[in-house]
Amino acid sequence: MRRQEVQGRLAVSMRLVLGPCSVGLVVHSSADPTNDFTISGITSADLVGTLNFDSARDFVPNGTLAMELADCSAVAVP
Repeated sequence: MRRQEVQGRLAVSMRLVLGPCSVGLVVHSSADPTNDFTISGITSADLVGTLNFDSARDFVPNGTLAMELADCSAVAVP
């Protein structure tokens, strides 16, 4: 599998510290359009909750992703 650079932006406001967080992510692959998808939803301030994903590119959710609290030191990056 070929690794590709990831680029993106994150905007954080005081609302993130005090209450729910609105999440929106668009993934676009210029190499393989079958990898295009969007993720959206509302989580708690620590990003725990359920997000919807749309892999058909029709703005209708195809499924959900459960977001859990994780210790970053426990994530192995090759």
